Amino acid sequence: ITTGDKGYIYNGTTLTQITDADFPTASTCAFINQRIIYDSTFGFTYSELDDAGNMAGSVNGTGDPDPAVSILTDHLEVWLFGESSIEVWYNSGSVTTPFERLQGAFIERGCAAKYSPAKMDNTVYWLGDDFAVYRAEGYQPMRISTPTIEREIQSYVTEDAFAFTYTEESHSFYVLTFPTSKQTWVFDAYTQRWHERGNITAGRIRANCYVYAYGRHLVGDFENGNIYEMDLDTFTDDGETIQRIAISPPIHSGGEDLFMSKLWIDMESGVGLTTGQGSDPQAMLQASDDAGLTWNNERW
Repeated sequence: ITTGDKGYIYNGTTLTQITDADFPTASTCAFINQRIIYDSTFGFTYSELDDAGNMAGSVNGTGDPDPAVSILTDHLEVWLFGESSIEVWYNSGSVTTPFERLQGAFIERGCAAKYSPAKMDNTVYWLGDDFAVYRAEGYQPMRISTPTIEREIQSYVTEDAFAFTYTEESHSFYVLTFPTSKQTWVFDAYTQRWHERGNITAGRIRANCYVYAYGRHLVGDFENGNIYEMDLDTFTDDGETIQRIAISPPIHSGGEDLFMSKLWIDMESGVGLTTGQGSDPQAMLQASDDAGLTWNNERW
């Protein structure tokens, strides 16, 4: 466990602080080939074999002298995220220098938030230094965010952004939260589309961390430390109302008048609770005739 200035080892019973003088002020750590690696000022530090508390050595990024931001391992490779570049290293098996930089795997795109890199769908995702969200295709950064989402992100505080990933009903989700700005955006790798999630009270989603264990999707609440199960058949957010909002694409006729005689809304009905919250579901519709600048009265 790393906290930014200290490191700890938990063996299932006891939590012990790492006392090695060579331990860096690491914010992230990862496991690869029986070693733990920690981000350091300009690279990463690696432990001895099967000994997370004893540092064996360190390497610095050589492609660009930018400070290191985060570390992540994927496909037995070390991804070193810097402020303006990304390098990929591999374990060469050498006794003296076990890690070497992978030639041709240098990415001229940095990372804006140290806790945004995450693995999903057999690749790596992260928030770029240009406030766009990227997915690695091989060793090439593929932009997956839209100009609208990037414009939103530029208005947020991004330094403390964090992400987690999970898969449910064949959909893999990259969940990116901006806690200071109280916003959460989610990318669905199956549909290749984004949507926004939140809580009526908190703004952002309540989940601060995620793990799949015991056949359940478990998350930790950022405010009270509660552990919840994410469940599609639960119709409240820890007792709070869940509000769903869908906005259609603009409908136009090339500048000519357009008359809408009918609107068909397709939704699942006949589910929910017989009493209490959710027992009397309501739907509301608003329309705009000027591209979303103003909206008409609500129709329930």
